Amino acid sequence: MSYNLQISPHGLQIAETRLWNQKMNNESITMSQIVSELIHLFGIRLAPRMQEQLEAKIKQIRSRIYKRHNRLLRA
Repeated sequence: MSYNLQISPHGLQIAETRLWNQKMNNESITMSQIVSELIHLFGIRLAPRMQEQLEAKIKQIRSRIYKRHNRLLRA
């Protein structure tokens, strides 16, 4: 199953600005907040369990990228 999700650059800028302001207020930005912003941007409705699964999958991908990057730096 493939989806062609499109968001406007303005919508993306709004989400980034909200997260940036939170960071500037010395608050942490969680994976859950990032996923929530993206879900809102795409206009997707997910059950809480599905959102948790999406967060977990993104964390796995991020972890693999960091590990691969660290291996490249050590090589």
